[in-house]
Amino acid sequence: MTRPSIYTRYIRLLSMISIIGLCIAPFTAMGGEQFIRIFIFKAANFNINGLNQPLQLLSDRSCQLAQASHVSISVKNNQLICNGQSIGKKIIISNAKQEYNVNNIPLSGQLTIATISKNQAHLIIKMPFERYLIGVLQGEVPLSWPADTLKAQAIASRTYALSRIRERQHGHHDFDVYASIQSQRFKHMRHYDSRARSAITDTKHLVLFKDNGLYPVFFHSNCGGQTELAHNVWPGQHGPPSIPDPYCKHAKNNSWTYQISKSSFIQTLAPTGHHINDIQSIFVTELSDSPRIAHLLIEDIDQLHMIPAVLLRKTLGYSNFKSTWFSVALRNDTLVFTGKGWGHGVGLCQWGAKKMGLLKKNFQEILHHYFPGATIQAY
Repeated sequence: MTRPSIYTRYIRLLSMISIIGLCIAPFTAMGGEQFIRIFIFKAANFNINGLNQPLQLLSDRSCQLAQASHVSISVKNNQLICNGQSIGKKIIISNAKQEYNVNNIPLSGQLTIATISKNQAHLIIKMPFERYLIGVLQGEVPLSWPADTLKAQAIASRTYALSRIRERQHGHHDFDVYASIQSQRFKHMRHYDSRARSAITDTKHLVLFKDNGLYPVFFHSNCGGQTELAHNVWPGQHGPPSIPDPYCKHAKNNSWTYQISKSSFIQTLAPTGHHINDIQSIFVTELSDSPRIAHLLIEDIDQLHMIPAVLLRKTLGYSNFKSTWFSVALRNDTLVFTGKGWGHGVGLCQWGAKKMGLLKKNFQEILHHYFPGATIQAY
């Protein structure tokens, strides 16, 4: 059999390099642009629709081009299965436009699916940092709010996300942030509102610094009139000081009420290890450095239950139990909680920032109010 000429072998080599390039190119950061990895959800099955664009798949076993614009991936025995074939534990997916629907959710960027257990995998997207922030702004605050309020939120969100990226550079981490309130709310949209885009563009690269490092930034919906100290929410965490905040006083979510029957309350608390027989009386203890509550104390038939307010809020649901600044009363067989604010209360109060914007305060004034001692500069 005649061996191919040097020219023929050279052409074949170039073809192979081109194919490999097609697989790798979409997944490579170009020009030093900052990227971020976002946890979207975990599932057992993933239906990826490339919107009529052929999908490119790069698994931990091989590089391959999928001719179809739609693939289905499932998890079995800690392995990813695509078209009935095991393809390893991790796969990167892209197409020319980097736009898809995954389980009917519109997403943009580079997709990564990786197994996390015998029958589940998580979905991560990697996208340009500043584009991600546009989605965050649309998820965190109404875009009808004043422009300087949006800019203040943009800088706060950028600082928060950048600190998470830097923290997770060390060690083996699959992602930097969650798309939910576990980090900051990221709204998946293919087309972004011009007001969100302008707020991000007008503050591009600006973040908050303090003492030669990024300021420990947090934000929430409504502080109820005074912001909280970070260590009261997350033990050991540093953050901005607690300050009086008159700006959110008249916001619609400044106060709240939540009622629950004694029987439902007892049943809901049981999985946390607090096994209550009956509620004889109920009262609270305040934190030493905050008007918020440290513990809910319940006098049972033969013992006293001390329930951390942070745990209580998590257990009863953040949308029901809106803050740890509350009082409680026992009325017949019903517990009635009355409280102030919405959220953990640390850092920037979004409704307070809105009011400051309406009062023509600029974004620098808004940020310096909630983050005393901060400097605003490009990273």
